Amino acid sequence: MNFIFISPHNPTNYWLFCDRLTKNGVTVLGIGDCPYEDLDNQVKRALLEYYYVDSMDDYDQMFRAVAFFSFKYGKIDWIESNNEKYLELDARLRTDFNVTTGFTPSEVKQIRHKSAMKPFYLRAHIPSARFAHIPSLKEAKQFTRQYGYPVIIKPDVGTGAKDTFRIDDAKDLEWFFWEKSSTDYIIEEFVYGNIYSYDAIINSKGEPLFESMAAWPPSILDIVANQSDLSYYVAATIPNDLRAAGRALVRVFNIRSRFIHLEFFRLTEDQGFLGKEGSLVGMEVNMRPAGGYTIDMMNYAHSTDIYQIWADMITKDSRIMLQRADDNFCVFAGRRKHHEYVHPHAEILEKYKTELVMNQELPVPWQPQMGNYMYSARLKTQDDVTEFIRFVQEQYEDNGRKKQVYLKELEAGMILAQPIVLQDGKVLMEAGTRMTEFVIRLLQDPNYMEKAMPNSGSLDKMMLTVEIPEHPVTLSVEDLSHINNNQPAEADEEKAPPPNPKQDQLLDSDYVETYNEVFAELEKLLNPNTIHKGIDLGALRNLIAGGKLDKLCDGFKAVSQIHNMDREGSYLLHHSLHVGILAGLMGTWLRWPKEHRERLLLAGLLHDVGKLKISEEILNKPGKLSNSEMNIVRRHSALGAEILAKCGISPEGDIIVGILQHHERCDGSGYPSGLKRNMISPFGQILAILDIYDAMAANRAYAHKVSPFDIFDRLITDIKADRIDEGYCMLFVRQLCQALTGSWVRLTSHEKAKIIYIDPNHTPPLPIVQTTKGKFYDFSTTDAVKIEELLTMKEATEG
Repeated sequence: MNFIFISPHNPTNYWLFCDRLTKNGVTVLGIGDCPYEDLDNQVKRALLEYYYVDSMDDYDQMFRAVAFFSFKYGKIDWIESNNEKYLELDARLRTDFNVTTGFTPSEVKQIRHKSAMKPFYLRAHIPSARFAHIPSLKEAKQFTRQYGYPVIIKPDVGTGAKDTFRIDDAKDLEWFFWEKSSTDYIIEEFVYGNIYSYDAIINSKGEPLFESMAAWPPSILDIVANQSDLSYYVAATIPNDLRAAGRALVRVFNIRSRFIHLEFFRLTEDQGFLGKEGSLVGMEVNMRPAGGYTIDMMNYAHSTDIYQIWADMITKDSRIMLQRADDNFCVFAGRRKHHEYVHPHAEILEKYKTELVMNQELPVPWQPQMGNYMYSARLKTQDDVTEFIRFVQEQYEDNGRKKQVYLKELEAGMILAQPIVLQDGKVLMEAGTRMTEFVIRLLQDPNYMEKAMPNSGSLDKMMLTVEIPEHPVTLSVEDLSHINNNQPAEADEEKAPPPNPKQDQLLDSDYVETYNEVFAELEKLLNPNTIHKGIDLGALRNLIAGGKLDKLCDGFKAVSQIHNMDREGSYLLHHSLHVGILAGLMGTWLRWPKEHRERLLLAGLLHDVGKLKISEEILNKPGKLSNSEMNIVRRHSALGAEILAKCGISPEGDIIVGILQHHERCDGSGYPSGLKRNMISPFGQILAILDIYDAMAANRAYAHKVSPFDIFDRLITDIKADRIDEGYCMLFVRQLCQALTGSWVRLTSHEKAKIIYIDPNHTPPLPIVQTTKGKFYDFSTTDAVKIEELLTMKEATEG
């Protein structure tokens, strides 16, 4: 039997599926996006051969990998990943290589789209939350009028709590539609219940070879938003009603030869149509194993080897391992590094030295949901589970000094007990920050908190954990003068720890490496020595489709790249790549379809291609250009259009038109044709803005780079003079402000500071920063100090 396992290295425990298949005599072949030399040895030993691809989103590469294995080893019998992310990829490869042991693409649609699951629940006589597709705010409001608040909005295709929102009122709903992405969302009535899962391995006849139950927290949304501690457990037994519901869904979905994870609510109160308290309600169907270390927890709970049971299902279609009678509970309890716990690590190890089965740091991608460190134990009773969770996660009460308060209840002197953390993990405000009138005003600003905690619902219901000081705080006359004048006061260094740049990372190594790889490709494709032969547009389009440029279109990292990274090599190529990245971001921010977005990105990469025909002496001249030299430079947009037209791009298409017009201005002052506003294409107007931004962000032969906020000043000036389009430009500025939050800057006072907020409604947008000494500056009210430049991570941590 030839079995291709997709992504055997990720998740980290999936190599065990391959190991058990190999031990059953199967030829196990792996395809993944991790270079072979970086694979763990245990993954290598579990595979006969491994095929590396740059991107698993590039179907051509995946197809070639399977074709190679098919040519070398003969007919492929199985293609599987056991991974939600790759279900559609698995199915497509099966179809193209006539592999019949798995779902087809049409079947995957039924199990991936939450809306498509609903009729199956009905056929299984299992109630599920009523829902509707919501293309507009009007349809969403109609749904809430019928079913009331709260409601849940989530992607029709997705996993876990990603992009899932609890909507409590009309204000939340309007906010969602203001900020929502182009994803297809559905709206569901809210279900009051706890989550239980039916986990099973099903043979080719639809019969369960293994069954288990896990009990999950009521809301992973709350855990992520509040950065609270996660705990859940695998139970020793399965209730009869859950077993019956799970098997009913196996029948109606016609599940065969799979490891499955089916989720249900158990109602905590009577809920009309959905049923009485204690009833089961269908939640989601997942045709893959549970995530995290849940599979391993099932092994410990049931004293078995689930990986082997699965491999036996694949090879023998039956269960070979006997069912044992010593079933237990296996519990998970996570911890977060910014919480203060009563019981130290050594005490947990001593107390549970015979029961602990796992304790380790969690993989970084899992940490927002699960915590930084985990403990897992095998226990006998439900009471043991409850006590274990309490013991591991118990936090100091500070004699009643810590409590949760609503934003409107904040008072001067309170101390932030937990940090405010952005979705991407950046710390926006440190634990230990003392509440002053200035800080309270900031925290009660809707723009600030919605950016910090976008999934947490309406602001009047948002709570923070604070410490109440033992003694009242009295403000001195000096303190009051700082507050009344809105001038920064020195922070209490003991009670208000300043931001620490060593906790942040402006440019990670993966981003820099990907950038360098793309830059190297562009050096081959956009070469002044070969431009007379034309441009290999096919290679350029493959570069865009390959996924590397998508990785570079990350707002925060892109801004750091543009302002911080050394531009070794051709300035022209760096500038072209930066404008291409910004164009990709703009296409996303405008919610354009993928094809339209990729055309804009290509236009960004090629907007200055005409300069390849102009001598470097002129382009890099440090002094002022003569009139004749300026006329030569001004020909570059027309030269670029000519080059691309010869390569087969339509002269009337948006790419060439945008490149030709990226120096036109809305007031008619631009070149080459002096066009005015309505005559300039959207691509031309957008590229004009991006070209200005990156040019000012770089050191050039004739100008020094400036800070983003100086560039915003220039762009706002150009808007007021009607030189650039206001709509496109303000969208760009507001989105870039979000990307800049959390960045480090140097002030004209020589202080280093972290941007903690930028008011998007101020024109131009101006930030609030906190220095490494804890001092706050609000640049909308003071001009005594200014931002000099954005800092690299090295610069931020030096000295």
